[in-house]
Amino acid sequence: MSNVIKYPRGFRLTASGVVVGTYGNASTVPAFTVNQYGIITSATNTPISISYTQVPDFNSGVDVWSQGFPYKYPVRVCSTQNVDINSVSAIDSITLNEQDRVLLVYQSDKKENGIYFFEGGKLTRALDADSHFELCGVFVTVKEGTLFGATAWHLSYNGADFVPGEVDLYFTKVTADKNVYKMPCDVATVSNETIPGGLAAGLAIDGYTLELGDRVLVRAQTTLRENGIYIVTDTGGVPDHDWQTYSEGLGALVFVKNGDTYQDTWWFCSDFAGNFGSDDVTFTQFGGGTPAGADTSIQFNDGGAFGGESTFSFDKVTNTVTLGVEAGLGTFTGPAATLGGTAGGSLQIQAGDGAASGGGVGGSLTIKAGDALSGNDDGGNFYLTPGAKDGAGNDGQVYIEDPTSNNSAVFNTSLLTADQGFTFPDATGTLVLSVNGSTPDSAGNVTVSSTGGISLGLANMVTLGATL
Repeated sequence: MSNVIKYPRGFRLTASGVVVGTYGNASTVPAFTVNQYGIITSATNTPISISYTQVPDFNSGVDVWSQGFPYKYPVRVCSTQNVDINSVSAIDSITLNEQDRVLLVYQSDKKENGIYFFEGGKLTRALDADSHFELCGVFVTVKEGTLFGATAWHLSYNGADFVPGEVDLYFTKVTADKNVYKMPCDVATVSNETIPGGLAAGLAIDGYTLELGDRVLVRAQTTLRENGIYIVTDTGGVPDHDWQTYSEGLGALVFVKNGDTYQDTWWFCSDFAGNFGSDDVTFTQFGGGTPAGADTSIQFNDGGAFGGESTFSFDKVTNTVTLGVEAGLGTFTGPAATLGGTAGGSLQIQAGDGAASGGGVGGSLTIKAGDALSGNDDGGNFYLTPGAKDGAGNDGQVYIEDPTSNNSAVFNTSLLTADQGFTFPDATGTLVLSVNGSTPDSAGNVTVSSTGGISLGLANMVTLGATL
């Protein structure tokens, strides 16, 4: 704009000092200065910045937005100790800016806990968190802070309708420091996948067909730095935007919704240095999971997942443990020694003791081979097999021990050179032996052969010869 000056012979325009240009855009408004002659003497752009206090019906607008939502708009910081709500400038190492949202959880007066706006050096309750309906049962996340950045908090209150500021309020932290719950994944990988091509829509992971936008927990990559959470696209998976840094990864928890192997399981990130795509990422399963095998199968760790076999089961009605497969051998084994000179672990099977008072009888222990139920077949054999020696050592022996004196009847298996038959005492207490069809005579003697045998004397002495 120019000034107009009249001269005797005509008119002349002089510069006004205003810079030539366009004023005002999407983020600014133009500001002009006009003198008494209507001439623009200056022009500037002013950034648009409107305080919420200048917005008509802001309170009702926020109320409408927040109704029915259990999650509040995030706060910038969360208190770590009591705060003077009338004079504050920084919380959890963060200098507050005008209109920052703040969560107070450690007030000495618990009635002061809640969600606030920072303005003019003091805190005022947020308009979307100043009633029972707006605050009870809500979750709120924290964006920044040394101690409580990247955490989430929950308010639980079981009483009647309340007015914030009139009752004690208690917030509970629901995530660990610097770690968060991730949105659930639709499926988890069970083996190495081609990244990103193996995560395209229409492909199958763990029996689940991927759809656009699905979240996939990639946990079994041969190259560990490829593990993480991915979003399914038409051409493959892209990394989830909230899994990029140390605070977003290490210790984070994620739930898996579908899959033949990992449906309804929880996983947490147990190892992550902090740089996605270059540092190894390790996920560890905990809790949850679907029981494996038949209804009564005993569960066991099968490569990081639940395992179960119908032949390894427990019947709670009959208190029966089934071990082994048909026509196979089921084995209870004591722990083996791992250090030189250390004895292997013993295996003890013990019946229950009687009651401490009242004359309770101790429980019997029955170890029984299987019956033949048809076909004129033989019943199952019962074996007592001691451990074998090594080198110059001695083979183990079979002991039958008196429970009071600890004296033992010892069966020395090392003296057996062929299968022998023994008949245990009958009801009269008489020990009857038969060897190769021979039976004791009236004097109680048994003669097997001239080269060796068994003799049973009247003094109940048993002598095993060199050969039987």
